[in-house]
Amino acid sequence: MSKEPVALSDSRIKKLKGVTDPILYSIAAEISKTGEVAYQEGFLEALIEAIEIKY
Repeated sequence: MSKEPVALSDSRIKKLKGVTDPILYSIAAEISKTGEVAYQEGFLEALIEAIEIKY
């Protein structure tokens, strides 16, 4: 599985404008700005490695 960000289609980015939850709003705004997302399946291994290194 790729650890690289995935580009979103314009229609999916437009849907982010409907996010009103205060916690999710900043995430939606950043995704809208970059047009990319990373799915947990793609970065789970990197997260585990980072935790192992730290602890």
